Amino acid sequence: MKPMLLTAAEEIPTSTEWLYETKYDGFRCGLEWVDEPILKSRHGNILNSKFPEIISFCNDIRERIKPFLPLSLDGELVYLTNNFQSIFSVVQTRGRMRSQNTIVQHANSFPCHNVVFDYMTEKGENISNIQYTERKQKLSELFKRLNFPLTLNYLDKSR
Repeated sequence: MKPMLLTAAEEIPTSTEWLYETKYDGFRCGLEWVDEPILKSRHGNILNSKFPEIISFCNDIRERIKPFLPLSLDGELVYLTNNFQSIFSVVQTRGRMRSQNTIVQHANSFPCHNVVFDYMTEKGENISNIQYTERKQKLSELFKRLNFPLTLNYLDKSR
């Protein structure tokens, strides 16, 4: 399934049917998790080896998330500088790296995050056909049950 893409507009929609989210510069990425977590670009490339810190996090939460598998989430792989800003060039550089040692070093120095904004598959059931607001609510409930943050709270003042 191809993820939705950003649509630019000159004016802010005034209808209550619209939701607003921070647009982060990074790689659009789906997390598909049946037995093992798989990070997939919007073009279908598997990105696990490029972002070992995210795969490591997934492995750390494996037992907590097991009751919700299989699942798929839509999001953005980003390098955050604060709660509302990311630097695309850091993610882009990582995407071009080939040496696993270099990738691991870069992951330690410039850790990336997977900012999730949509819930596509829940316990193996495709829920992409239900309203976006309902999926957002389900995502919020999932994150609450897993004790994940519902919003970013990036406080590193060193960058």
